[in-house]
Amino acid sequence: MTDTVNGAIPFEPVIEGEGYRSASPIPSEEELAAFYAKVYFQAVPTSTFSHSYEKDELANKRERAALVAYVAAQKLGGASGRSLLDVGFGEGFELAAARAAGFDVHGVDFGLHGLRSFNPELEDRVEAQDPLSALGRYAAESRRFDVCLLKNVLEHVRDPVATLAAVRQVLTPDGVALVTLPNDYSEIQLELRQRGDVDSDYWFAPPQHLHYFTVDGFARFATENGFKIVDLLGDFPIELFLFHPASNYSRHPEAGKDAHRARVAVDLLLARRGLASFADASRALAQLGLSRTFTACCSVAR
Repeated sequence: MTDTVNGAIPFEPVIEGEGYRSASPIPSEEELAAFYAKVYFQAVPTSTFSHSYEKDELANKRERAALVAYVAAQKLGGASGRSLLDVGFGEGFELAAARAAGFDVHGVDFGLHGLRSFNPELEDRVEAQDPLSALGRYAAESRRFDVCLLKNVLEHVRDPVATLAAVRQVLTPDGVALVTLPNDYSEIQLELRQRGDVDSDYWFAPPQHLHYFTVDGFARFATENGFKIVDLLGDFPIELFLFHPASNYSRHPEAGKDAHRARVAVDLLLARRGLASFADASRALAQLGLSRTFTACCSVAR
């Protein structure tokens, strides 16, 4: 299968190393920078960042962010006196939740537009810089963090192996990395294709996403790169809607907004039970391999 972005570059998926697929060819740094500057970062709403959200969407983002901070604090025996780095903080919801949980927070991202829109009070805790360059600088300065967050980062970078190695260099010996990724080429997606409920590999979207991980594949990838998964969270499997003809938003795009609202409503319903129960429900979704995204909490392998 091939795909074309902007009618210019043909891409196809190839298996790379342990546990993931990559688009081929991988764009150069200059090509990626030009692409993101033009259509993806800061000024243009995307599937990840928006200029505005509905009330329930905002509540859902804050609950999911609080869940990540909760799990990080659990693994460290508490947040007090612990530092947290958010690599690619975006709109800053995870930074805000981590600070509320008691972490000393710091973030790095290419720009501040999203943060200024939703969490402007955190501007003095972040810097605008290429996150990968910043990781190298922190390592050279022997600056270490107890938690490193990478939400929707590894699928975008040219070299996920080098990125994970850079994260490892800035973690304290007992620190944890929480890596959030789309669950792509998942069992549910392949089943949808086999049944003919979708007509394309809709999740394959270079150059926005260059690498594709499943829950099980990322476990192998993490092991190959010196990490051990100590916790695993999933989220609502929105792709279940694709099995029903009336709610199949792949064939009926107008159904997509209602599917999203249903996902948000279910997430908020689960969150009402408290963070401990919300975490348990999220773990179950990840273990089933059906969640649309997953967050792997990883410690450095000894």
